[in-house]
Amino acid sequence: MTTIRLLSLLLTLSLCLSLLAQKTNPAADRPLELTQTHAPEVMPLRLKEPKLITGLKLYARSHQVLELALVNTSDKPVDVARIIPTCPCLKVLDSQLPATLAPQAEHPIRIRIDGRRIKPGPFSKMLYVKLKDERYGVFSLEGEVRNMIECEPAMFIDLGESYGLTPWTRTFTVRTLFDQDLKLKLQQTKEPFDVRMEQVAPKEYRVIVSPKLPLPIRRYRANFELTTDAVKDYGPVTVGVLLQVKEMVNLALMTTRQPVSKAELAAGKPQTVVFTLTEARRRRSMMRGGRSRDDAHDDDDWRRVADPLAQKEEKDAWPLNELATWQKLASTISVTELPQGVSMKAEATKVGAISVAFTVQPGALKEGVDHLRVPLRHNGHMLGNALIYAK
Repeated sequence: MTTIRLLSLLLTLSLCLSLLAQKTNPAADRPLELTQTHAPEVMPLRLKEPKLITGLKLYARSHQVLELALVNTSDKPVDVARIIPTCPCLKVLDSQLPATLAPQAEHPIRIRIDGRRIKPGPFSKMLYVKLKDERYGVFSLEGEVRNMIECEPAMFIDLGESYGLTPWTRTFTVRTLFDQDLKLKLQQTKEPFDVRMEQVAPKEYRVIVSPKLPLPIRRYRANFELTTDAVKDYGPVTVGVLLQVKEMVNLALMTTRQPVSKAELAAGKPQTVVFTLTEARRRRSMMRGGRSRDDAHDDDDWRRVADPLAQKEEKDAWPLNELATWQKLASTISVTELPQGVSMKAEATKVGAISVAFTVQPGALKEGVDHLRVPLRHNGHMLGNALIYAK
């Protein structure tokens, strides 16, 4: 990794020296000229049609393929090793390199520029041309990315934190700026949200999002794609919500083992055992500051807006000193997989505790098996294993 980073730094330094040479050398004032970075003379390569890489116009969700050609303007052969993009938005297609260009010969290259990876507005992106003798040249692609979709309040809504118990609704208004009417189609999502779309005008749609309660405890970056085939090479439009669902109460099993009578089961009598969930004291986190990778990625996400669900208001809606809150919590208790012949019922009969009753039918414990392990979950979050054993 150290060697790769060093090579990357050297390549970047070469580009800076090249740009400096272009600004200080009158012979290099022409922006489309390929110039060496390790020698004062001009590189013997030109673009056949330099106008193809200036004044580019791209839609924000589209791509464009440029058909270019390198021309050897010298009287000697030139060995071209490769073309190196400096941005993920650029990709070299079918370059057929390395290759040797005879004097005055042309070599075709195809460059794909992806408007989905460039922020709307003016842009300038660089491409290196590396020769086999380790010399480098550089030329720039310049143009503008036009955002043909407007979305209010933003393309992503950051909802902050939630307990995943309270209903909410958020609406995106999507407008198209194309001359023709753009028909959008909402794609199905696997995320636990109800999403629907309605057209309110020839060029305006609404996307309405609400959660399927209770939401499992985890971090969400839920994307909802709107596709269209009305514009060539125009990719899907994506809107979405960011949300961190946390547990309201740190529940824990008071006991993890409960016995059933082997003799009673053998006599054909069902056995019921009860496990109790109560609020546990939270352990002090070892994490001191810092953010997740998603947070770091979101810092430069210019397409989002904060619209928090107000966790305090949600907490006020579910006070922990009321039985209704604990009954709501009891409805979020589930199991990963219930053993055959075992039924479960979770209920809260008093504030501060949830009773989870398992009824074991005769025959649930197979021959040679003396225990059953049942994984308990709260809003999808693992609480622990309830162990039912025979004695």
